[in-house]
Amino acid sequence: MLRKLIKHEFKANWKTFGLIYAALLILTLVTRGIYELDFESEIFKLTKYICTFAYVLVVVFVAFFNIIIAVVRFYRNMLKDQGYLMNTIPVKTRHNIAAKTLTFTIWGIASFAAALFSIFIFFVGNDKYSLIMKQIGNTISDVFKYPSLGAGFILFIGIVIIQYAANLLGIYAALSIGQIFNKHKILAAVICYYALNNIISGIFMFLGILIQPLIDKLDNVQIQATSINNSTRFVSEINANFGPILGILIFSFIANIVLLIIYYLISNYFLSKKLNLE
Repeated sequence: MLRKLIKHEFKANWKTFGLIYAALLILTLVTRGIYELDFESEIFKLTKYICTFAYVLVVVFVAFFNIIIAVVRFYRNMLKDQGYLMNTIPVKTRHNIAAKTLTFTIWGIASFAAALFSIFIFFVGNDKYSLIMKQIGNTISDVFKYPSLGAGFILFIGIVIIQYAANLLGIYAALSIGQIFNKHKILAAVICYYALNNIISGIFMFLGILIQPLIDKLDNVQIQATSINNSTRFVSEINANFGPILGILIFSFIANIVLLIIYYLISNYFLSKKLNLE
């Protein structure tokens, strides 16, 4: 059932995301084309500035667009009139929550990839950009020469993805709590969101005491400034002092998993036990 729900979510949203990605690609090509031209007129300069501003705006929009769609769809499907239909079909609430979270986490990754691809197209061929990309590529290659650093890099990516999913579930949890009120549900959800964040932040600050020794060790790590321009040497020095960093990454990974589970349980409880549709 979960697989069918995920498939349904993708079908419901692929056209919207496709249009946004297509608009980003077209604007990227148009803006890049304008920069390839060489005119001195004021109108051309103004056009270039406008296109650049629009391009930056769309790139930023793509980064946040996924969250907006995820929240709107969750609110309409689960907490508005469609919620009556969702509760009449033989689908468990927890499956609906999981399907939406997984689907929009994947869309979030796709949006990030689309933004990176757009930036690549915009700057490809630029000598300075090519040098930067080469340095990044060399650094990543050097990282995977050391198993511990490679594992840490993959763990970091996992943390980012899980944290993104947890943030989505945090919004879902706030909306799920806010809907129990008879009036001002959205306002209640916003208040709940900030309250949940403050509570979780407080707990994490307390738990941070447990890894304070690792943070202290990290503060004492000395990286030679001369190694920064030499990726192989820089990565080697990081590897030699990687213990505290790996400890912090592991703690962060576990903490975000726990946070994701907490938000998931809160959402499921209020939507399955305390549902109050308009």
